[in-house]
Amino acid sequence: MKKGSFEYCLNAIHYCMGILESKFSGFIDVILYNSILLFTKIFLPSNIREKAAIHIAETNRVIKSARQGVIETSASDSFGYIYSGYPEILSFILVAISWKIRGVDMDAFTYILIALPIIIGYIPAYKAVYSHDKYRRYFGLFSKESRQWHRKWIWRTILFIFGGSLGAFAIGILLMWKLFIQ
Repeated sequence: MKKGSFEYCLNAIHYCMGILESKFSGFIDVILYNSILLFTKIFLPSNIREKAAIHIAETNRVIKSARQGVIETSASDSFGYIYSGYPEILSFILVAISWKIRGVDMDAFTYILIALPIIIGYIPAYKAVYSHDKYRRYFGLFSKESRQWHRKWIWRTILFIFGGSLGAFAIGILLMWKLFIQ
């Protein structure tokens, strides 16, 4: 567990994603809960509306009672999606090159070009975070760290999130735009 290792960094980001999700999940829960209730009031008949309200209230109660497990699970999902954004950049580049050479065709080769870098790029992250439930040991270790450590890694996590999601999106759009404009 060296502090500068790839495993340590990815587990710290995974842990901080859990912290960020726990801080903002209450806000998001309120927005989702109210939007679902609004939808049910407008579009559903009253007998189904009452069943939906009971189901939503029960779901919120279960989520709040099992918050730590939910945070770990949702942090794992978010981490996987965001981390996959970095290999997606390579996927977009390969697809753009393929389309420039072969023409725009969504065949099996194109799907392989999209999936292969993401799958190969995700293997080191999986081994660093999820193999042998390493993230659970790191969660316990990181919870004992100082407030300054938490602040530093929260900011690094925010940069990781913006880099993974916006970077892949922006580069994908630019490559496809460049492909079709010229």
